Amino acid sequence: MLFLGSLAFLVAIIGLVVAWVADDIRDRMISAVVAGIGTVVCVFIFSMPATRMQVSELWAGTASGNWLVVDCSGGQTMRHWVLKGSYVTSASSGAGWKFRDSRGNLNYVSGDAFLVQISDPLSEFLGRYKKAYGIPDAQVALE
Repeated sequence: MLFLGSLAFLVAIIGLVVAWVADDIRDRMISAVVAGIGTVVCVFIFSMPATRMQVSELWAGTASGNWLVVDCSGGQTMRHWVLKGSYVTSASSGAGWKFRDSRGNLNYVSGDAFLVQISDPLSEFLGRYKKAYGIPDAQVALE
């Protein structure tokens, strides 16, 4: 979907440029219609939830930040990481997430795993995240 949205955007831009430089009024009208259709299709595609999800995944892979990664199995939290200033991206297979821990080890999680980008101050988040995400108090976060 992201490709189709980008293609529609390109068609809209080309239509606008041709409408701007064309000498013949008929060519300008046709190009303006093409630009309008391309714009409508682009807006429609980029407003779809699937496209927004793709954009979010791409953004997550390029945005350094603080992350909570939780690996679950059968409804139980098996392990979790609190990552500081890290990059998290979707696995190439699309079935999970990959990231580097503070030691530089590459980790993959999938299945019942989930991740949360931490937008609150880290010290504030660390005081309440275990209760909020159902993580056992005795479990220590991996880094």
